[in-house]
Amino acid sequence: MTIDPPPDLVIEVEITSSAIQKMKLFAAMGVPEVSHHDGERLQMNVLEDGQYRAVLASRALPELFASAIDTILEQRFGKGDTALVRKFRESLQ
Repeated sequence: MTIDPPPDLVIEVEITSSAIQKMKLFAAMGVPEVSHHDGERLQMNVLEDGQYRAVLASRALPELFASAIDTILEQRFGKGDTALVRKFRESLQ
């Protein structure tokens, strides 16, 4: 782990299987933050005392809130990619 330390943040997007099963592995590796999207909503988790706890905002990216990501992603079928990216960028300012 000193040569190849764990990442500061893992983002999982679930398509067919649950990322929850990987949480113990991420905790054992010492990944401080894991976020996963289940196709409907984003959940951000931080590692505390060997366990992940759900949080509303990222610690790695403190201006990023799960609710903001959910709001943008709810619009993904009604807007083009460029408009969606533009709206996301505007939400961060």
